[in-house]
Amino acid sequence: MKNFFGKEFTDEQWEVLKKDFAEIIKKDLVYKKRQEERISKFIEKLSQEEIESWINKFLKWEDKYEERYYDKGIQTHSKIFGHLIDVLESKGKQIRIYRDEMFCTNGFKWNKYKFKLYQGQGAFWRIWKGKKEIFTNV
Repeated sequence: MKNFFGKEFTDEQWEVLKKDFAEIIKKDLVYKKRQEERISKFIEKLSQEEIESWINKFLKWEDKYEERYYDKGIQTHSKIFGHLIDVLESKGKQIRIYRDEMFCTNGFKWNKYKFKLYQGQGAFWRIWKGKKEIFTNV
């Protein structure tokens, strides 16, 4: 017998649960990889002007998406934003994080953009184009 959050499972039930959970994780990873490949192919086809236009439009959309959830008391970002960050980070170059930069845990540069992740009680990304901050997610 296995006890999980106060519920008892037989060994057979436990093995089925572990197998089902592994399948869910596997499907999620396949989905994530497929989405990141789609984003990567899309970005590779864009010119510099198209990249800037697309990023501006996307960040406006992302801001509205996050605000909609924030108004309901939920701090989140879209799955597209998460996939985009993963793709751009893999294509970009890691940047140095300075000790005096409170709570900054990760940073990279891609194209003309700099991305930094701040983590403390919550987590958020800041994005700069050159020296101008163009986006902070909530």
